[in-house]
Amino acid sequence: IYTPKKIPRVHQLAYFNLTRGFPKELYGGHWCYVFKYFKSKFVIIPTTSVKPTSLPPNPEFQMDIQVKDFKNGYLTRLQIGDIRTVDIQRLYYSKGFYDVLTDREEVLQGINKILLEA
Repeated sequence: IYTPKKIPRVHQLAYFNLTRGFPKELYGGHWCYVFKYFKSKFVIIPTTSVKPTSLPPNPEFQMDIQVKDFKNGYLTRLQIGDIRTVDIQRLYYSKGFYDVLTDREEVLQGINKILLEA
C-alpha cells in the first residue's frame, strides 16, 4: 500500500488529481474537502473558488465554507454533486493542507440535507 509522507485529516482541504472527466464533471487538479479517510482511499468533495462576482451556492448541490489562511482569501464552494472516492495516490501532499473554519457539524448537516433528503 502506498503511503505518502503526509496525510490530510478529515475536515481539511487537500489537493488531488481528479483525472479527466466528462464535460460537466470537475477534472484535473483541485482542492478538495476531505470527508472521510480509509486506509488507501479518500472520500472527497471537490471545491471551487467563490469570487465577488459568483452567484450564490445552489442549495441542491453546493455549500460554501471558510478555510483558514487559504491562498485566494475567498470562501470555497463544496461541489457536493461531485463527491467521489479517490485513491490515496491522487493526493499531492507537497501542496500542503488547509484547515476548514466552518464547523464540521454545519458541514455534515449541509451534506446530509443535500444527499439524504428527498
